[in-house]
Amino acid sequence: MLHGNRQGNNRFSVKIIGTKGSATAGETPSYRPLAVEVMKFFQTRKSPVPLRTTLEIFAFMEAADESKRRGGAPVALAEVLKKAGADSQ
Repeated sequence: MLHGNRQGNNRFSVKIIGTKGSATAGETPSYRPLAVEVMKFFQTRKSPVPLRTTLEIFAFMEAADESKRRGGAPVALAEVLKKAGADSQ
């Protein structure tokens, strides 16, 4: 959930809501750029992160899981991307 004010209060913070309750992270000036990009995404539906970068993040996590299943053996991102049907370039 993202709440913002167009005028007046310009402080930013993060509120996390879960099944066991909620928590608010401390206010920080560094959160503002993230909030601006989130709002741009909601307005334009265009991600500020390239699709390829997102795919590589998920491939990295899957490679780590696969490595664990293989007893710690190395797993190349190219292998995971190929298995998922994505090119490895």
